[in-house]
Amino acid sequence: MPELSSVFSLVNYAFVLFFGIVAALYFADIGFCDHKRVYVLTLFFFGIAQLLFYLIMGESVLYKCYPFLIHIPLIALIFLRFHRNLSISVIAVLSAYLLCTPRKWFGTFVAFFFDRNPVVSYIASIIITIPLLVLVIRFVSPYIIRLKYESVWEWLLLCGGLTLMTVGAWLTAAPM
Repeated sequence: MPELSSVFSLVNYAFVLFFGIVAALYFADIGFCDHKRVYVLTLFFFGIAQLLFYLIMGESVLYKCYPFLIHIPLIALIFLRFHRNLSISVIAVLSAYLLCTPRKWFGTFVAFFFDRNPVVSYIASIIITIPLLVLVIRFVSPYIIRLKYESVWEWLLLCGGLTLMTVGAWLTAAPM
């Protein structure tokens, strides 16, 4: 039987995936009501890919390959299927990735009061996912959506900054 921590780690990865995909699609101005089928299929296929990769390669390799397994295909989906500008596609996915961090912070904060128990951290992160996603969709996505009206130079600056922040977070952080 798998260790309890491993089970909650896998469930946490599923919630991170859900949060990231939904946030990225909303940031790219792809609302759920108009694209229910795409949301369900995207979550299903990315979830299957992530699960298989997790079971075959392990958590450590999944974490290291996450940008190639999830982020790049999601950028391609937004760009090719929905014909969004490449800059908007990149900004949407990288912004969603960076906004997954408050989930981790919340889980780490709660676990601090329970002897830094990783299971408590995973549970707290899972519990905060949906309320945080609602707040992000309601209050952050309108501002990201408005970026499509900005100049190309502002997009390049924002994409460059988000890319540097994402690579820095990816290289220095522990798995979500």
